[in-house]
Amino acid sequence: MKTAFSYIRFSSPEQAKGDSFRRQSEKAEACAKANSYMIVKSWADLGVSGYRGRNSRTGNFGEFLRAARAGELPKDSVLLVENLDRVSRQTPRKALSQFLEVIDLGIGVVTLTDDEWFTAESLDEDASGMKLFASLMVMIRANNESRVKGERVAAAWSKKRAAAREKSVPLSDRIQPTRENPNLAPSD
Repeated sequence: MKTAFSYIRFSSPEQAKGDSFRRQSEKAEACAKANSYMIVKSWADLGVSGYRGRNSRTGNFGEFLRAARAGELPKDSVLLVENLDRVSRQTPRKALSQFLEVIDLGIGVVTLTDDEWFTAESLDEDASGMKLFASLMVMIRANNESRVKGERVAAAWSKKRAAAREKSVPLSDRIQPTRENPNLAPSD
């Protein structure tokens, strides 16, 4: 049987209450079974953002990268991910560099949403370059979505802080402004 690894990630603790973990896990298992692969290890970053690369620096995806770089993972194995945005939402240049590094280390990347298989061979044999171009477009979309969401959240908190200062309106049901500190904001 061929070797596979799975990686599951979602960004916020609130998503843990949803269906993301089960959905990603089941898709990985189904793909492995359908293609005669055995998932020998799974990594997960639950509630860890991929926007600034925290999952690859200090998260479990970083552990996968270190093992791949050290040659501890077999060549011709595959990494099963729901979509490329699970791996990274960093700038397209950084996301693409990381994606290509994994592939150049001999590990294929399989995206479960569209059943796309990315290997050094499949990318090199694609004379049109559309496979690589399509993956880059996913990376651009993922980064833009995260950037826009971050800007919206920052603007909303700015508005809440202004209302707390000017009208003593609570920032949230958990954070109440005080006369001594009307600028209270949530902590990370």
